[in-house]
Parts: sequence; structure tokens; C-alpha cells
Amino acid sequence: MKMRRIMTGLLLFVLLGFALSAVADECEYCAPAIIEEWESHPPFERAHTDFCPYTLGLPIGAEAPAIPGVELIGRHTLIVFFNEFVCPEVGLLRPVSQIEGLQLVVVLSRLPKSTVTAITDQIGEKATVVADPTAGILCSSYYVGDHPGVAQMTFFVDEDGAIIHRRISPDLGWLAYDDFLVLLHFAETGTVPEGTILQHVLWYGDTAPWPEFPFETIEGGEAFLTPGRPRLFYWGFAPSSEMGGLIFRDLDTLRSEYPDVEFVWLIHYTSDDALTEIWTYYHLIGLDALHPEWFDIPFDEYMSKAREERDADLDALVTDVSAHAEGWTVLLDVDSRLSGLWSVAVWPSIMILDSDGTVLLPFTNYPRNYIGGEWHVHPGAIEELREILSAATEDE
Repeated sequence: MKMRRIMTGLLLFVLLGFALSAVADECEYCAPAIIEEWESHPPFERAHTDFCPYTLGLPIGAEAPAIPGVELIGRHTLIVFFNEFVCPEVGLLRPVSQIEGLQLVVVLSRLPKSTVTAITDQIGEKATVVADPTAGILCSSYYVGDHPGVAQMTFFVDEDGAIIHRRISPDLGWLAYDDFLVLLHFAETGTVPEGTILQHVLWYGDTAPWPEFPFETIEGGEAFLTPGRPRLFYWGFAPSSEMGGLIFRDLDTLRSEYPDVEFVWLIHYTSDDALTEIWTYYHLIGLDALHPEWFDIPFDEYMSKAREERDADLDALVTDVSAHAEGWTVLLDVDSRLSGLWSVAVWPSIMILDSDGTVLLPFTNYPRNYIGGEWHVHPGAIEELREILSAATEDE
């Protein structure tokens, strides 16, 4: 929906890492060489570099990074880490810094001095701003080449210096959802409310936590995910679109080859409760001024507009998926709860679990590239996925 795109659209391209090749546009004869070079690399190598645990930051339960000049023990601390890019909503951290009982630490890495100065002025003197690449590396807990991670990460650190909650997001839009209430609760108690969905960083061999919450089916029913059979999960685009069609062709071929594997298509759905929270907290923290076309209107008008666009987008995607994805299990991931639980940061992505929930392929951005004016999927992806699915079903 358009409102969601306003929140994350521009910044999502930073995370997706699309290789939009200007060279290929200028020289069509360059495209074959570019494709050949790209296809020479293992299909999931780049995605693993971008989104493995070392690029998704420190997990819940880890000791928070020791940032020079910042005392964490005995404090309720929110650490927000930006690298190379700062979202337009950074000014929203000013009211956050004024929440009683909360210490706000903003770590800026690989940003010019003028940007650091401007951000410091926006956030205000009650926040601690640390412009130190070393602190950035500590926050992201990894170092690939000369680049720390690009994802904006937020850590809730309790008075013992341990990370008890975290957010991976291209922007600060999470402030408009339940996590703003989580933040207020954390500032007061140093804990997160019971029932808060905690983000888990999953890698090969880890056991994924099964979601305790239900999913909605496209028929209007309710479904739960439990152990019992291998599953391939897909967060994807419409199969009738150019890129979505290429990926779907690969995955549906595999579905027909592996009938013992359940292929699950997750579709994001924003609930009415979430739409109401967006309105409430955007006004509470001042984001409404950035998008008056959505928020400088009466609440009833906003809800009508938001529902209409949400339902139109959902109906179009569900109709498309239903027409193509026979044999798939199609579930609505209400308010992206599963994406949050398993730290699925971008789309289109896949993940494979065995029947017990052991991760055989962690959340992985599907390998594709835009070269010579058209989309390509990596030809090695389907073969690598065959190996994984064969291993998942050999004992079934």
C-alpha cells in the first residue's frame, strides 16, 4: 500500500541491494559479459554476505557493545545504529530522547561531519550521539571488506548491559507500531511486555521458534505453523510480474518435484489495529507533519483511505497468487509478525526448514539481477535449492 511505501520504499532499495546496471543500459553489448560474471559466483553468496547473522547485528541475550564514553550498567538504554545512510525520520528520536527513564544512544558510522552535526541538532542534547566507525562495527558485530552493515538497527539494553529486544528496519517506522508501547514499557521497567514478538537471528543448523500466533488463510480461515514436515517459505512478488514470474517459475518447478515439502507463500497484511496505531503514534511523535496527505485529515477519512488501498492491493495480489500457485499454502502474515520473529528483512526472500524446524536455508534474498533492461534470476539457484530439498526429504 502507498502509505507503507512512503515509510520504507526509498530506504528499502538500500537493503535490497538491487544491481541496477547503468553500464548495461548504455551498452547493450556489455550485458552478456555482466551476466556471465554474475552467474560465475555461487547464487546465494551475496545474500549471505548481506544478511547472515554477522550482518544482522547482535542477537537477543548478547552483551551490548561497549561503546566508548557510554555507561550501560544501571541504565535502560536504546541504541540506534546508522551506517552510511540516515532515514528522513531521524528527527523522531528527539521526543524519544525525552522519555523519562530512557537513555538514548545514537551511533553514526561512515557519515560526513556535516551530516553528523545536522543529526545531532535534530535529535537534541538529551541524546548521546557517537560518531565513531569502531562503535558502528561493534553495533553490527561484523565487518565485511571495508563496510559495516547498512541496515538500521536498534537495541534495547537492560540495566545489566544485555540486549533484551532488537529491531532491524530500514527506517524508524517501527515507532508507529506496538514497539512504541514496548519502548515506553522498557523505559519504565527495563523489560519488554509479555507477548512481545522478539526477533531471532537464524542461521544454518539453528532451530527456528515456531510462531504461537495464528495466520489467516485467503479463504478467511485460521491456520497455525507447527513441526511435522519440511517447508519452503516464500515472501514474494506477484507471479504475473516480470521478476516475480521468474522466481515463481523456479519455485513452482521445485514444488512439483518435492511433494513432501510444503511450499508456503506469506503475504503481508496490515490489520485495522495496526492502521489505528500508525495514526495514533504518528500524531503522538510528530511524523504526521511529514505526510499530511495521510495524517492531516480526519481519522475516519484516514481509515477509509487506508483500508481501501490496503484491500485493493491485497485483493490484487491474492487473485494473482491464487491463479498461479495451485498446490501452495498461502497465508496472510498479519502485521508481518512472522517476518519479525524470524528477522526477514527484505523481499523477495525464501527460507527452508526441515520437519523439526531446523534451518536448512536461512532467510535469503532470492538471487536476481537487472541487466540489459530486463530481470534475470541466477540459474544456479534452482540447483542449489534442489540439493537442500533433497536433503530435507531423504528421511521423510
